Amino acid sequence: MIRLRYCQALLMLVNLSITLTGTPNGWASDTSGPVAPSERILRISKTPSQTALVNPLLEEARQHWAVGDWLRCEQVYLQILHKQPLHTEALQALAALAVLQQHTERAEHYYQTLLSQYPQDSHVRSGLLAISMNRWTAAEQEQQLKVILNHAPHSAQTHFLLGTIYAQTEQWASAQLAFASASQHAPEQPDYRYNLAIAFDQLGYRDQALEHYQAALQLARLQKPLFTTQQVQDRIRELTTLTD
Repeated sequence: MIRLRYCQALLMLVNLSITLTGTPNGWASDTSGPVAPSERILRISKTPSQTALVNPLLEEARQHWAVGDWLRCEQVYLQILHKQPLHTEALQALAALAVLQQHTERAEHYYQTLLSQYPQDSHVRSGLLAISMNRWTAAEQEQQLKVILNHAPHSAQTHFLLGTIYAQTEQWASAQLAFASASQHAPEQPDYRYNLAIAFDQLGYRDQALEHYQAALQLARLQKPLFTTQQVQDRIRELTTLTD
């Protein structure tokens, strides 16, 4: 059986599919429902000339992100942050990269900076909760995440984190529902779909597991996943044999 992919960095990674102007996906928008694609834009409160200097760096950083070149990606986002210390996307990305590198204190610094700008935002609050998981019991984590979801029911990353808590305690039916909600609100995210497949797999629903493993591989062609594609392909072959 494939082990569940539990990566807290995904809480921020999912939010980087944005364009160059306006407000990032979900930021400061939790009370108004789902964010439309046209609203997934980045707000830059600088002069046009300063913005023009940053945008090429954004394009470069996103290219490195897309192919999983985390080192170079971090370097470019740091350049952006040097020019604009409160640049939302740069802070978001650097927080995620710090989690990937297991630099918890650094990640918390970036989250706290974001929290000062967006004190009620579900993405920041769930991100901070994610890096402090060892301070809380599973029941306390579940309770806090449900409070966040009451205010931000469309937060994919919060549903995802809730699913991982259920998975860790082997509550697979609840995990399946949480991962399904995460995938519904972030359908482009391969790792969310992967976790949904694992939940179905653990429940013994082979057809559904197979469907979502295959979907995760398709999405992985467009966005670099954190799961190992070969392992998923092996499991697909196993399930195909079992269902024939």
